[in-house]
Amino acid sequence: MKRVLTFFWLFIPVTLFAQNPMITGIVINLPASPDPNTANWGTGGTVFTISASTSANYLKEVMSSSILVGIRKGESKICGDYTPATAPASNFNKTTMVWAGKNAVALMGHDCTLPPGEYELCVQFFLKGRKISEGVCKAFTIKAAEEVSYQGPGLITPEDGTVLKGEGQKKPLTFRWTPVVPRPRAEVTYKLTIIEIRQGQTASSAAKSAVPLLEKEVINQTQFILPSISQLSIARGSSYGWFVRAVDPKGSPLGNNNGMSEVYTLKSGDNINIEIDSLNVGCCANGRQNVYIKINNLHLSNAALISSIKYRINGTGPLTNLSPVAPPLPLTIPANGSQIFTGSLACTDSMTTIKFIVGAAWPNDPDNINNETAWDTLQCPCDPCRNINVTITNDGIKPPKNGSPVQVNLVGSFIGLNANLVRKVTAEIIYFNITQTEDPNCGKCVYDSRYYGNFYPPASALPGFNGPAFNQPDYTRLVTWTSSILRECGQGSGGQGGWSGTDAANPTGMAEPAAPDKGQAARAVKPGIAIPQPEVKPPHFILPIAVPEMNSLDCCGDKITICIRYTFYDFCCQACEVIKCYEITRGK
Repeated sequence: MKRVLTFFWLFIPVTLFAQNPMITGIVINLPASPDPNTANWGTGGTVFTISASTSANYLKEVMSSSILVGIRKGESKICGDYTPATAPASNFNKTTMVWAGKNAVALMGHDCTLPPGEYELCVQFFLKGRKISEGVCKAFTIKAAEEVSYQGPGLITPEDGTVLKGEGQKKPLTFRWTPVVPRPRAEVTYKLTIIEIRQGQTASSAAKSAVPLLEKEVINQTQFILPSISQLSIARGSSYGWFVRAVDPKGSPLGNNNGMSEVYTLKSGDNINIEIDSLNVGCCANGRQNVYIKINNLHLSNAALISSIKYRINGTGPLTNLSPVAPPLPLTIPANGSQIFTGSLACTDSMTTIKFIVGAAWPNDPDNINNETAWDTLQCPCDPCRNINVTITNDGIKPPKNGSPVQVNLVGSFIGLNANLVRKVTAEIIYFNITQTEDPNCGKCVYDSRYYGNFYPPASALPGFNGPAFNQPDYTRLVTWTSSILRECGQGSGGQGGWSGTDAANPTGMAEPAAPDKGQAARAVKPGIAIPQPEVKPPHFILPIAVPEMNSLDCCGDKITICIRYTFYDFCCQACEVIKCYEITRGK
C-alpha cells in the first residue's frame, strides 16, 4: 500500500475519465542526454518545452486546470514537488499552449541535479483533482561526466629564432598562439611571459629561473601586441624567450606541461645576417630523401658560424638534426659569402611539407645566435593509396531487395583490387546516426546495440580473398577480407596491375588462357571484324547493416547517416585509408 501511495502522482487516476480528454496532443521536447542540472534546461543546448492543445469547447474549463510535471527513475519519484491536488495552475488560456525554458522547469517546483542514469519526465493535466488528459512521459539519459583532455596553446608568431634588425626593433610586435583544444566551456586566461635568455642559458632553463621582463594576461584571446621590443631591450643583441600558459577561471592549467607552451626565442641585433637562399628535398629512393640547401651570409663584415641544420616534418614534428650533412658542421661562412650543404633524411609516408631551421652564431660571441627557417613542399610524397591504386565506385546505401524493415545494404565495387598487391581489406562503421524527419515521437526504441549500426552476415566474398571475417559471430562494426596469396614484402607480386581473381589453384592471380578456338585464325584474317572480348567486372560487395525498424505510421520517416572507413593494406604493412559517408531516407 505504501508503494502505491508514493507513486500516486504517476498517472494513477483520481477518477476515471467521464468523457474524452479535454487536453490532448501533449509533446515534451527534451534532448536525449540533457544537462544533469535541471536549472540549465532553460538555456543553451538543453531547452526544455511542453506543448498541449484543447478544443474551443473546453477552453473555458481548462483555464482553471493545473499541470503536474515530474521526473521519475523506474518506479521512484526523483524530482517534482507537487501532487495532483497541489499541482500549479496551468494558465491554459488558448487552444494551443507552450511552456518553454525556465517557465517549464519551474513547473517541477525546484531544481534537481540528477546522477547518471535512465529517467522519464512526465506531464499530466488535472481539473479540481480530476485528470483531464492522458499522462505523457519522455525518456532521457544523464551521461557520466567525461574527463576532457586538453591540448594547450602552441606558439605561432614570431617564429622561433626570429631576429629583429634595424627599424624592426622599433615597430609593434604581434605575439600569436593557438587556442586550447577542445574549446572549454568556461573562459580561458592566457598568460604571456617574456624573459631574457642570458649567455650560457637555454630557453627552457631561462623560463624556469629568469625574472620576467613582461607578463600579460588576456582572456579568450590568442594574441598580444607589444609596442616594440626596444622597450624591453637590455643591450644590443639581447636574446629573449617567450611562452604562453593557459588556465581556467579557477587557475587550473589547461593542457599538458602545466598548461604551458614550448619556449620560443627572439633576438634583437644586427651582428648576424644569414638567409636560406634555396632549398630542395628530393623524392623517396631506397628509403632516403636527398636534401640540398644553400645558405648566404648577407653581413658585409661579420663571418657567420653555421652550427646546426635541423628540420620538422610537416612543421609540427620533433626538431631533428639533419644527419649526415656535407660539409660537416660547424662551418664558418665568410662575410658576404655562401655555402651549399647536402644531406639526406629517412622517408616518411605522412610527410607533405618539411621545415628547416638553420642555426648560425657570430664567431666573436658564440652565444649570439640567429636562426633562419625555410619550407619545402614535397612534390612526390610517399603515398600508399597511389601505390595500392584501389578505387571505390558505385557505392552507396541501398534498401534491401527483400524489403526488410530492419536492414539497409552498403554496396559498391573495388576497382583495381588485386590479391597479389593487397594483403587485407577492411570496412569499418565509424559513424551511425538516425534522425527523425517528422514527429520525433515516431522513433522506435531499440536498446540492444547489436540490432542496429552493425554489419551482420551474410556479407559478400571478394575474388582472391578469404572471408569476410566478423569480429563478432553475429554482428560487428568491422569486416575483414584477407588475400589468399601467401608472400612476404619484397617478393614478386605475380600480377600486372588491375584486378584479377586468385585462388590456391591460380596463385599468380593472372587470368587463365582461354581454350583454343579452331575458328579464331580464320576470323582474325577477315578485315573489319572485331572479336568481342569477355567483360571483366571488378569485385562487387554487399554488406548488410542492421537498423531499427521504422514506425509504421504514414506520417513517420527518418534519415540514416553512415560513415565507413575502408582500409587497404599491402604486403609491406603500408595502409591506405578512405573514409566515405552515405545517407538514406525512409518514409516521409
